[in-house]
Amino acid sequence: MIINCILSAVTVFIILYIAMIFKSTALTMLVILLVLELLSGIIYTIIVSKKVKVIVMVPITLSEINRESSVIIKTINYNRFIVKKLKIKLSCIANNNLVSTKKIIIKDIVPGTSVYKCVVKINMSGNFHFSTEDYTIYDIFGLWRLKKRNVSGENMIILPGIYDVGITIGQNIINFFSDTDYYDELRPGYDPNEVFKIREFRAGDRLQNVHWKLSAKNNDFIVKENSFPKACPIVLIIDRNVMNSQKSMDAVASVSFSLMDNKQPHYAAWFSAKQKEIIRARIDDEESFYLFITSFLCDIDKQPHDNLIDLYKSKYRSEVFLYTVEFDNNKIIINNITYEFDRLEESELIFN
Repeated sequence: MIINCILSAVTVFIILYIAMIFKSTALTMLVILLVLELLSGIIYTIIVSKKVKVIVMVPITLSEINRESSVIIKTINYNRFIVKKLKIKLSCIANNNLVSTKKIIIKDIVPGTSVYKCVVKINMSGNFHFSTEDYTIYDIFGLWRLKKRNVSGENMIILPGIYDVGITIGQNIINFFSDTDYYDELRPGYDPNEVFKIREFRAGDRLQNVHWKLSAKNNDFIVKENSFPKACPIVLIIDRNVMNSQKSMDAVASVSFSLMDNKQPHYAAWFSAKQKEIIRARIDDEESFYLFITSFLCDIDKQPHDNLIDLYKSKYRSEVFLYTVEFDNNKIIINNITYEFDRLEESELIFN
């Protein structure tokens, strides 16, 4: 706007100078009209800019790769007249890096709230932030414009692709025992700290399992079954390098989902950008799986760190696990056994 003011002032001055030299009434009237137009344009843009607001919204915050999603731009015009033209620069930032910008021009904005839909299609997974930091308002004739700062935005998480991975679970994994606060809801076990269920006495039951107080109350033997702890013998160690390729992201999601689908609890661990330490998520079902994926995509630190396995063992030194699954460039390493990403759908991951 400052540049426009300078150019307009120079133009008016030149025309006025010519009008004075040639004593032209027509040029003098033209100068007056130009000054009035310039002043009205400036006043118009200043007034309008104070009463216009732009909001960027993402109605569906969770989407998939190559799926059309919507970004909503809502304009609120508090003026009592139509705003002629508005230019908005919509930015898309993925994992703290600017991916793209798109200029959107909206014309004839009526008083009140108006909604405009922008369709996006993203071919990579991650945490995407759609926002606008400013917008430009034009006067009626399009000669004057004023840029106003208006920070507004929301996030959209694009999930990695998930495919079936063959998983073989051995008996040492199925019967793995360790201290945990999670217990199997379907089968009893041998942890006396938690009761699985109370039932009537059956032949073969041990006397140590008789609930004597309930037995006395019911005049019959009542047995308590202990719970089976659902420990996690498998830990997925996720390094920042997985963010460098979509194949890596798809492999992380697919292995975790396949383990979950095989009823195998496991941990996924990564270095948190917010907490500045290694953290983990426990995956038991679909709800916990998607919670892990969204948390991971929003919070992985992109800075290099020391060996994550050592960091994990140091933080959770009291816990026992049998297998670590590392994701390194184009391969998966499971206790020193390597599987290639490109052949992962054809392979079978062995956990004996």
